[in-house]
Amino acid sequence: VAEERSYQLFKNLYRDGAMHSIPTLLPGKLPQGIWAMLTYCVLKTTAWKPVGDLKFATFEKYRRLYEEYDFVFYGDNGQGDLWAAQKMMQANKKVADEQTKVLACIVHEVMPDADVLAQEPPGERDYTGWHTSLREQQIFLHRTYIGAALSLHECLPGYVSAQIVANVANSAMEEFDTARRMH
Repeated sequence: VAEERSYQLFKNLYRDGAMHSIPTLLPGKLPQGIWAMLTYCVLKTTAWKPVGDLKFATFEKYRRLYEEYDFVFYGDNGQGDLWAAQKMMQANKKVADEQTKVLACIVHEVMPDADVLAQEPPGERDYTGWHTSLREQQIFLHRTYIGAALSLHECLPGYVSAQIVANVANSAMEEFDTARRMH
């Protein structure tokens, strides 16, 4: 049901010109998600490790199917996506130059740094140093669509032009203004 709703949203955004193509959603599996939710109160963020590992394994299978393409991964830092992104960028180092690559990982910050599943323990995540280290790996944490677009422009200017960043900023301002008027 969630996957179907996501694809309907993607189709609507594509139809309205808000997306240039329909993205691919790589779904997870119910057992890992249920296990993570049930054990979170005891294991905290490590409960999401099997989910993150599954996301990475699913992506690796997908990458092998489409070796002629490069990828940009989008996720959030709440349920193993950051963990999967870190594993993807480590796997990038092992592939030959002519093979498919993950060009960047865009991770929406929905939780504080100390509470997310990441390869570095919470005590080693000073905000500036850790975020800089992630950026060096082409993993970009953001809180807004504008921040995500700007990060992509900085690392992939041939894919995301300054005009696209301006379009994202203008759309965000229009949405904010619409929400402000409605509420």
